[in-house]
Order: sequence, then C-alpha cells, then structure tokens
Amino acid sequence: MTTLAKQSDAALVRHGTPGERVAMVWQMTLDVWASSGKLIPEYTRANMPGRLLRRDDDERG
Repeated sequence: MTTLAKQSDAALVRHGTPGERVAMVWQMTLDVWASSGKLIPEYTRANMPGRLLRRDDDERG
C-alpha cells in the first residue's frame, strides 16, 4: 500500500481539465478556511498583504 505522503503530486489528481483542477483547489481553500473558524479575508488586489523585493542593480550581473 502506498501512503499519501509517498505519492507524487501527479498521482493525486489524474483526471480533470485545468479548470476543474482549479475548482478543486478553490473548494479545498474554502474548506480549510471554514475549518479554521475564520472568515476569508476580503480586500482588493491592490491592498493584498505582501511586499515586492527587487535585487539591487549591482547584483543583477
């Protein structure tokens, strides 16, 4: 018996169109947020948390 941890990512999802696979990920995301007891954050793309890091010009080589 192969455990889930030993399977490749490709073995986990063998069927479905790219759109169907994205839908599966979205459903998993909703399930995880629901199980966390927290609300899914709502903000515009421009206000999403994060930061952009750029290499210095002299590091670009």
